[in-house]
Amino acid sequence: MDKTNAIVLVLILLGALVSGCISTPGTTQTQTYGTGNAPTSSPGTQNGGSSSFTSAVGSAEINGTFSGWLTAPMAYFDEVERLLNSTNVTLYAFTAEVEGNMNASITVYVLKLVPAFVPRDVNVSINGREIKGATCVAYSDPLPVSISRKEGNGLVRTTAYLKVHPSGNVTFTAKVSVDELNNGTERTLLQAGEMKFVVRVIKPNDYVFTVLCNGTNVSSGGLTLG
Repeated sequence: MDKTNAIVLVLILLGALVSGCISTPGTTQTQTYGTGNAPTSSPGTQNGGSSSFTSAVGSAEINGTFSGWLTAPMAYFDEVERLLNSTNVTLYAFTAEVEGNMNASITVYVLKLVPAFVPRDVNVSINGREIKGATCVAYSDPLPVSISRKEGNGLVRTTAYLKVHPSGNVTFTAKVSVDELNNGTERTLLQAGEMKFVVRVIKPNDYVFTVLCNGTNVSSGGLTLG
């Protein structure tokens, strides 16, 4: 490669870095948002309104109660990281074992999150549920963590997918017969504090098992007996 081509290549790479086409770990990027809600091709960017604004977004790898690559509005990045790492997380497993049917069982998993504090100026949602205090969410790996806050007439929103490391595990098991399951349309199998493990009969031998937290459906699973 001659000197002229080398200079051109360097200029192209510098242009890509400035435009955001190439991102480097641990950096801060400025993203442009509109006052509408239609997503553009850039992750987290919104447009569609008559005006726009910019907001600094930070990204870094975190390791604690939650681990992975966290992206959040830069002004609140440290607060969000502190919230995630100070949240007490317990994994609950609710299992129904159907007596008389070999290997007929189902387990529904729920996370109970108890934050040490609730941020005032930024909203944090985990698996679709906003954290405003003790909160139950469906378990998944990884967990989607969304951070949002209003800026003027617009909304800054980022989403990260993080692995959770529960500090405790609690297991409950209910043993029930087919006749008991089919006797009625819905019944509570277990209750643990604000959580209920209920079964709903779709038709004989076809059921949906659900964990409710304070009366709200948090996680469900289906079981069909052959």
